[in-house]
Formats: sequence, C-alpha cells, structure tokens
Amino acid sequence: MNQFTIPLPLLIYDTLATRTTLTPKQRSYYDQLSKGYLGEKKLQSIIRENSYQNIIPLFGHIFEVGQTEIQIDCLLITANTIYLLEVKNYTGEYYINNNQIFHLQSHREIYNPLNQIERSTFLFKKLLEELDIKFDIKSYVVFINDEFHCYEVSRRLPFIFPKQIRRFLNKVNGSAPAYLDYAKDISRKLLSRTKLNSKYEQLPEIKPESVNHGIFCPGCDYPISRKGRFKLQCNICKKTYDSNYLLLRTVSEYHLLFPDEKITVENITNWSGNVFSKNYIQRFLKNHLKMISKGRYTFYEFLNKNKHIEILSEKFKY
Repeated sequence: MNQFTIPLPLLIYDTLATRTTLTPKQRSYYDQLSKGYLGEKKLQSIIRENSYQNIIPLFGHIFEVGQTEIQIDCLLITANTIYLLEVKNYTGEYYINNNQIFHLQSHREIYNPLNQIERSTFLFKKLLEELDIKFDIKSYVVFINDEFHCYEVSRRLPFIFPKQIRRFLNKVNGSAPAYLDYAKDISRKLLSRTKLNSKYEQLPEIKPESVNHGIFCPGCDYPISRKGRFKLQCNICKKTYDSNYLLLRTVSEYHLLFPDEKITVENITNWSGNVFSKNYIQRFLKNHLKMISKGRYTFYEFLNKNKHIEILSEKFKY
C-alpha cells in the first residue's frame, strides 16, 4: 500500500536536460521539482527503515475537490487519524517574525508553508466529506534537510525539524490503534480519487528536431558510443552498458517526450542517432514491444501503457 510515484514533469525535464539546454525558467522549475522529490524520498526512506506497523504512508498524490486541485506531499494514515505533511527541503538559516519566514543573511521573506498547509488541510477535509470519511486530521510542515535551521520558532507552530522527525513518527505509530485493515480501507478510498497529472503542470512544447538525438549515459548524461556488438560505452565516465538496456531507455524517452508520435523503426533509428542500423532496431522493437501492422504501415507500442514511465523512474529510486 506504500505508494510513491515520480512526478511526470520531473521525468520530462530530466530527459530534456540531457538532450537540450534548458531556459533559466525551465532550469528553475526543474530544480524545484528535483528538490521537492528528493525531500519526499528522504522522508519515505526514514519511514521504510523503521517499518512502522500502524502507519500507511501515501506520497505525492494529487486530488481534485470541486474544480480545485490539491497536491499533498505525504499522508500518514492510521486507524484513527490522518496526518497531512507538507515536506520542505529548504537549506540555510532562517528566522520567524510575526509568523513570516525570513532568510537570516539577506532578510528576504520566503513563501510561508503555513499558508500552503492551511489551504491543503481545508480542501482535504472537503474531500473526506465527499468520501464520507470521518477522521481526525492533523497537519504539519516537515523540514527534511539537515542543513536547515530556523530561529525564534514558537512551539505553537506545527513545524517538525530534521532532528524531530523520527521522534514524531515513533509517536504517531505508538499512539495509533493496531487496526491496519481499517486504515487500508481509507487508503483505498483516497487512492480512488487521485489524479495522475496536474492541470497546472508547466510542460514545455517539444519538437523532435529541437533536441539532441543519440543515446546518453544514465549516470553522467553524456553521449554514448558502440563498443562491440551488444555493448555501449560512455565517452566520459567510461561505464559500459548492455545495448538492450540503453535502447529501451532511449525508446522510453522518445515516447515520454513525444507521446503522440508513433514508435517506428525510422523514428527510433533517427532518435538514437543512427548508432544502430535499421535492421538492428527492427529486431529490438519486435523483441521488446508489441508490433502493430496496419496495411504496409508498422509501428510498436509498450505492452503496458505506463511501462516507459516505470523504466525512466528507475534512475530516481536509488
């Protein structure tokens, strides 16, 4: 039941960053997505390491209430309470004045996550009403990064700092009734209302001719070359890869960036920078994807429609 998904925009921008130069605005958005994901991933790791028996965590889900969307970083579901967590991966030193947060050195005010969590809590309560779920809701802002410090914090504020996280989770788990089946039922109801994509996603318009073609190293993002019949080697880090592994990633990148384009031998040969011949690409596609023939026209599809997302997500899981 532990659900954790990689945001689709993060996969898209990560792929684009390898194949083109992002604009400053795109780079800022990509960095924001990466930092947010890494924060949630760190919290997930802490929960996984401790195997809390009375908690079901749900990460990174989007819900729609009426015409309004809410994106919730983490829900901790127990048999009597749902904990709504806003995870912040801030670094540096800050201080609070009149419930506003300022950077210690520049005194520049930053966006206060309390505003965000108040909105999320209000809308999440509406969602629970629609699902006829009567549960206590407790909301907190979790500062996950060990390099973050905040001064002059009132104990009344619902903030959890890095050194408090494990103690907080132990308390949640220890105070929860051991009726996990009930919590699982609530989780299933909530998952039935999740959305895969947000209508507010900042996805760029991409054309095949506007990005670099070729096969790229998953580790250092540099172009890769043939080394023998079934191997590829990075020109920078010199790491060697199985050709089928990298070709599958390359096809997945094509389908991610251009979901409306057909996966054909011609398209994939060009997309992979002509590293392999058309005959080689044709055999590969026949062996790893589903072939669809319409008259003289042939194209290929993944057996599972989200398989390409699963393949590209592997990079982020370690």
